[in-house]
Amino acid sequence: MGIVVHYLIPERTNIGFNGVLRAAHEREGLISWQEGLGVGLSSAISIGCGASVGRYGPAVHIGAAMGSVVATILELRTSSRLTLLAAGSAAAIAASFHAPFAGVLFAHEVILRHYDILAFAPVTLAAVVGMLVGEHHNSGHSVFWFDLASVMPTETLGYGDFGVSGIIGVAAAAGGICFMCSLDQGQRFMSKLKLDARVRPALGAFVLAPILWLQPQTMGLGVYAIQQSFLGSTGTLVIRDMLPMMVLKLVATVVSIVVGFSGGVFAPSLFMGSLLGSSCAMAAAKVGLVTAPAAVFAMAGMGAMVATVFGAPIFAVIIVLEMTACFPATTMVLVAVTSSYLLSHQLFAESLFHYQDIRDEEQRGRTLSYQCVDSVDTELQDATLPSTSHKAFQASTGFGSEI
Repeated sequence: MGIVVHYLIPERTNIGFNGVLRAAHEREGLISWQEGLGVGLSSAISIGCGASVGRYGPAVHIGAAMGSVVATILELRTSSRLTLLAAGSAAAIAASFHAPFAGVLFAHEVILRHYDILAFAPVTLAAVVGMLVGEHHNSGHSVFWFDLASVMPTETLGYGDFGVSGIIGVAAAAGGICFMCSLDQGQRFMSKLKLDARVRPALGAFVLAPILWLQPQTMGLGVYAIQQSFLGSTGTLVIRDMLPMMVLKLVATVVSIVVGFSGGVFAPSLFMGSLLGSSCAMAAAKVGLVTAPAAVFAMAGMGAMVATVFGAPIFAVIIVLEMTACFPATTMVLVAVTSSYLLSHQLFAESLFHYQDIRDEEQRGRTLSYQCVDSVDTELQDATLPSTSHKAFQASTGFGSEI
């Protein structure tokens, strides 16, 4: 694993999803084919070996790399390269979750950080094609699909259901902040050890082995545990098992990424969020506070954790709506996502990647610009210490026709 990262990835380190964001905002959308190949191969090996990392971040990285490489071959201008990079990212999300709307929002909300009418059509078409390809290979739905409409109560959801959703959002914000802080501290600690990147994964294996022995479901993607969390009290998971599983998943993910295993944090966020939501729902059901099924609260926890870690609340809500096709459930997810995002944004940072940028700039001792245009009122918000104006970014890339 360490050898693959050392020789195939240009920076000789686990770039992660943050590499896509930096390519979009610092390198004019340039991602080499070597980087895309290295991320894909190293992530496949990491996931196959059981490391606690996700496959959706690497999928986005590969899609973005393909778009960037095509633009480079065709000698397109910077704005067109950024459009194709975003289109590849949208296609990867749409293919993974069968959610084209979420793919489009992900490309604009997370990758480009603004909405551009010139990029909208290519990104949308790429997302639709990605969804069609995903449906052909994955039996028409993602592994996280759940038929919520068939289990939702016929009567109106009560105040207790929405109250518990808000509590889940608060808990998800706390859990997400803990996860992001732990990951940052782990990376700082590993950087002080000065270990060769080729031997770090072997060192991490000694830490991950006891976790694998204690709770095998926390390793890998954790799809089975997520699916069982949807079933609530009728599944194989009980409340007393869920909290240790969440803690072990957090530790395993932090260790996996810190020692150099390649992969994303999207699937681990879904894992921790789903178990958090399901456990809260089962506890509330014992005292008669909720009427909605546990799957709704598991989805709310997933959306809230994604909104906290990725700083993409709209994307988190829409992807749940597309995966469940259940509007009442989406309303409860909206409550959890809003509360989690507001808390994490005010108390910690806009997202994990925003925080990593700030930390890296502090270490390098220089400033960077990180543009963030609000999708509602289109007002520019600086994400790091300002050094470049939004107008300069428009002039250099051709972007800026916000919706």
